[in-house]
Amino acid sequence: MDKEKLSKLLAELKNKEVWDIRMDTSLGSIFSFEVGERIKIVKTGREYEGEYTFMIYCSYRILYKNKKLIISSRAGENQFNRLKHVLSELNGLKVIETELSNTMDLKITFSKGITLEVINDIYSSHVFDTNWFFRVGKQYYSVNDKLSIIIENDTNKS
Repeated sequence: MDKEKLSKLLAELKNKEVWDIRMDTSLGSIFSFEVGERIKIVKTGREYEGEYTFMIYCSYRILYKNKKLIISSRAGENQFNRLKHVLSELNGLKVIETELSNTMDLKITFSKGITLEVINDIYSSHVFDTNWFFRVGKQYYSVNDKLSIIIENDTNKS
């Protein structure tokens, strides 16, 4: 898959609501969130998932009105609760715009002037190569540190 096709899929998020932001201390600054309609599912521990799902493994920052840094994933361990609080503020916001750069950095602008900038770690030191992924239905679009997009199917869904 190429960048233009992924950009078109991301554009579908416009005017959709963000909900169910998940983050856990055992995973550091990694977080996920749902976007759009709530769809009933049969999975242990979860009752619903969104039309779209994001999981962010790499560096990111949250800005107010594209200028003022609110917080960054590099804030440090002692800032985990603040980071979690700031991320929780995305709940209920609407996606205004999405932008995907040539280096696969993702920028999502939300209502209330909040922007999430996901910085694709090209020279990653992760044990895995996925920096962030985006799910639509049964398909996962994983963006990796080699600037490519891997498409995977969820075989556990009916």
